Amino acid sequence: MTQALGGNDFSRLAAQTRERLDVARQLKEQLAELVGRAESVDGAVRAEFTDADGLSALVVNPRAMRFGSEELSESILRVVREAKADLEARKRAAMRETGFDPDSIVDADAVRERLNEATDAFRRTAGDSSAVLDLIRRTTGG
Repeated sequence: MTQALGGNDFSRLAAQTRERLDVARQLKEQLAELVGRAESVDGAVRAEFTDADGLSALVVNPRAMRFGSEELSESILRVVREAKADLEARKRAAMRETGFDPDSIVDADAVRERLNEATDAFRRTAGDSSAVLDLIRRTTGG
């Protein structure tokens, strides 16, 4: 049997909720300020990546111009991917520091889709059950 929340329990729950919301708000601000960075091995290409801007900085050293266009393109793409991965790693670390488990974050769209599927399945089953009950009533004259 479940007990109703008393005044003290409710106050404690409300305080915990406010505290968690404050931490989440601070985390959101902190995550927005993070910058992922990467540099090619030879230092010829550097990139920065943010959530707000995506690729926010790209520096190509003049000595990189000696590369062929294909090699330069590959280097730029690799460094940009590494900067984005660095940003993701920084975000996960910041989340862990504040007590959030980044692996437990739920994809709301996926959950919504699963709930819709479950609801549809329930409706089909309920409809099938109603049809069976109607058939039984007609058959038994009830």
